[in-house]
Amino acid sequence: MATYKTKAFIIKRQNFGEADRIISLFSRDYGKIKVIAKGVRKPLSKLGGHLELFYFCDFVLTEGKNLETVCGAQIIECFSDFRKNLYATHHAYYLAELIDKLVHENYESKEIFDLFYKSIALLNQYADTFEVNGSKHLGGGNLLLRYFELQLLSQLGHRPEVEHCVKCHGKLIPEGIFWSNELGGALCEDCRQYSEVFLGISSDVVKLMRLFLSSDISAVRKLNLHKKLEKELENVIEGFLRYVSEKEFNTKKYVREK
Repeated sequence: MATYKTKAFIIKRQNFGEADRIISLFSRDYGKIKVIAKGVRKPLSKLGGHLELFYFCDFVLTEGKNLETVCGAQIIECFSDFRKNLYATHHAYYLAELIDKLVHENYESKEIFDLFYKSIALLNQYADTFEVNGSKHLGGGNLLLRYFELQLLSQLGHRPEVEHCVKCHGKLIPEGIFWSNELGGALCEDCRQYSEVFLGISSDVVKLMRLFLSSDISAVRKLNLHKKLEKELENVIEGFLRYVSEKEFNTKKYVREK
């Protein structure tokens, strides 16, 4: 059977049989791959210490009928800093769950991989500043999540319309902007009648969504938002994410503010 190499993140793993593990990898070259690591749970396994969640490794895989088999793995980066902060670790679990549930297996997207890599790296860089009630960096991680959610939706073909009215394509007036998950974006006051369900939103939320969709992830580091605006942004993006994906995300509850 053919053997090949790829660099990938470990985004999910589960025990299988007496000593094996089924592992979900996320690579730049092949997208999401499900593999089996045989005997990895045995005390003397050489692979055991290389296959922790969120490790970025250089893998040697052998093709199989149903699953690829891990033949070797060398750690490239382990992103150890965010593991020291439970709240930051919850953020990493949520990012991984979004990839696992929204990206199909073998769907190759270098843009989505780069988005995930940069998000984990930024999370790791500022993890020691995270608090449940936010921090001076990344809004306590919450702004990083909003950026990731919006960019991921965009890369998967669900980019919301925030530049103009999604219905008439006219200019959005700050005093009368509404949001429609059904139509996929912002509505002017005259066009809100075309959506069965709509939500009034502030012009600041629209500005932030424009920024997130048009800027590199580094833009998140420069923001320091009022909690009310941060929460409004979360409600809009989270609602759109649930509507488009028709999924619930189990780890989301751990990154909500207390």
